[in-house]
Amino acid sequence: RRPHGIAEDAMILQNLRDYLNDMGKARLAAKEDEAVLQIADVLLGVGEKAVEHYDSGDLDTRDPRAKAVMNARLLFGIVLGYTACDTVKSLAAARPSERTLRLNGQFSLQRDRFRQIERDVYDNTPVQDRILENVG
Repeated sequence: RRPHGIAEDAMILQNLRDYLNDMGKARLAAKEDEAVLQIADVLLGVGEKAVEHYDSGDLDTRDPRAKAVMNARLLFGIVLGYTACDTVKSLAAARPSERTLRLNGQFSLQRDRFRQIERDVYDNTPVQDRILENVG
C-alpha cells in the first residue's frame, strides 16, 4: 500500500475527459455518430470504474492525504459520467432518431445515478451547484 496514493490519478482522469470530450465534439460536428457513441461509452465506462474503485485498497487510509486522493478519484469519475451523458444528449439534440433518443434516455438514468452518488458523498450539495454559488 502506498501511503497516500498517486496524486496524478485525478489529473489523468481530467486529461482523459478533456481529450475525449474534444474528440466527441469534433466527431459530432463531422456527423460521425457511431464514433460519438463509442466515445460516450468510454467516458461512461472509465467514470464508472473510477467511482467503483475510488478506494481500491491501494491507499493507506490512516494517512489523511489518502482521503484527498480518494475524493479526487470519485469527483473526476462523476465528471466523466456527466460528460458521457452530455455527449449523448448533444447527439440526440443534433440528430434525433429513435436510437439516439433511446440511448439518451438510458444515459439520463446513468446521470441520475451519478448525481445520487454525488449527493451521498458530497454533503447533499452537487458540485455543479457549489461551483455556481461560488462563481455567481
